[in-house]
Amino acid sequence: MLKHEDGAGEVLVLEARGGGLSAGPGMPGPADKRGLNNQAVPAGKGPSRRRFTKGYKQRIVEEASACTEAGEIGALLRREGLYSSHLSRFRTQLDAGALDEAVCRQRKQATQERAAQKQRDTRAMARLERENRRLRLIIDVQKKICELLELPTEEVPARGGRS
Repeated sequence: MLKHEDGAGEVLVLEARGGGLSAGPGMPGPADKRGLNNQAVPAGKGPSRRRFTKGYKQRIVEEASACTEAGEIGALLRREGLYSSHLSRFRTQLDAGALDEAVCRQRKQATQERAAQKQRDTRAMARLERENRRLRLIIDVQKKICELLELPTEEVPARGGRS
């Protein structure tokens, strides 16, 4: 801990924490992790990946296409906080039609249809498994009745094998 007195009689206490200095407990400084608006970042959570809307991507590509002078695209990217890789990915998506509303609706509808089909298949599989258990139970009961009444039982050969 360092104490420093400035000319106005103020005493500034500097504490060494984790290899960095901070201007007192709870004060922002290099030793504290601070996020946007000087808010403390929880230790377990890191920064999250940014997500851009389709409209935003289209607007950026249009603005970049409208740039005619040297350095305008760089200024646009700095203003928006983007990298050139973002712009190239946005352009690729626009060329592939991934930013069209109709294509996105079709993809969403196809995804919903696949999910609904999977749910139907799961229900059908559960129903068939219940029926299989019930039929096996009936067969076991029939075998036991035959054993009790000392009736002959025919063994059915396995399928696909030669007898």
